[in-house]
Amino acid sequence: MEIGKVLREARKKKGLTLRTVAEETGVKVTTQSNIELGEVADPGFNSVSKLAHFYGISLDKLYQVGLEQGSEKLAAARMQDVFPIPVLSSVQAGRWTEYLSSEEDFDVVFSPYPCPKSCFALNVVGDSMTAPSGSRYSFPDGSRVIVNPEREPHNKDFVVVRLIDSDECTFKKLVLDSGQTYLAPLNPQYPMIKVDREMQIVGVVVTQFQSVEQ
Repeated sequence: MEIGKVLREARKKKGLTLRTVAEETGVKVTTQSNIELGEVADPGFNSVSKLAHFYGISLDKLYQVGLEQGSEKLAAARMQDVFPIPVLSSVQAGRWTEYLSSEEDFDVVFSPYPCPKSCFALNVVGDSMTAPSGSRYSFPDGSRVIVNPEREPHNKDFVVVRLIDSDECTFKKLVLDSGQTYLAPLNPQYPMIKVDREMQIVGVVVTQFQSVEQ
C-alpha cells in the first residue's frame, strides 16, 4: 500500500475534508491531494510527518508501506528531526525514572516532534479507550501513545496514572469536577472511576501512533 493511499484512508476514516485537514495541519489542500493521488513521486518529509502526526500514524509504519523505497525513506527520515521514544510496559511506566535511566534496551517509535528525553511510549491494551464512531479522540487496542512526564496535567487531559498501591499504570481521561477527581474511559461500556485513594499522574499523553496494515 502506498503512502498516499494510507493517508487518504486515514482521512476518510475520520470523515475529514482536505480543507479541514489543511486548517488543522497547515498542509495545503493541493499538497494533500497530490500526495493522496500519488502525483508526487517523492512527497516532502515535512508535509508527510505533519499528516502522519495528525492522523496518529507511526512514521516507521508509514514509510515502510512502500516496499521499493520504504527502507531508504525511513533511513532518511531518521536523519532529520525525528526523535526516538522508548516503548515501556504499563509496569515499567509506573517506575519510568528507574527504567529510563537504566541500560536496558527498549523498542522505540519515532516522533517528528520534539520530545523531552523523559518521554516514553505505551501500547494501548484493551478497548476501554476506544470511543464510539465519529468521536474526535479514540485510542483503540494496539495503538501507541506518547507520554510526556514533564507536562502539567489539566482537566480533560489524557493521562497515564499509577495508583500508589499498584505497580501498574492505567490510561484514562482526567476529569476534575466539584473537587473530585475521576478517570474516565472513552468507551461508554466502562464505568468512570472515582479516585478515592492516592494516585500519581505519571504523564500526559501528547500524541498517538496507530498501527498501519501493510
